Amino acid sequence: MTRKGYVGPLEILMKEKEKKFLRKD
Repeated sequence: MTRKGYVGPLEILMKEKEKKFLRKD
């Protein structure tokens, strides 16, 4: 996993996608 406080671009995209999927449902 990534360090605390650091968020990579891939992690941001994954989190955004997860939020969109959750909101869709």
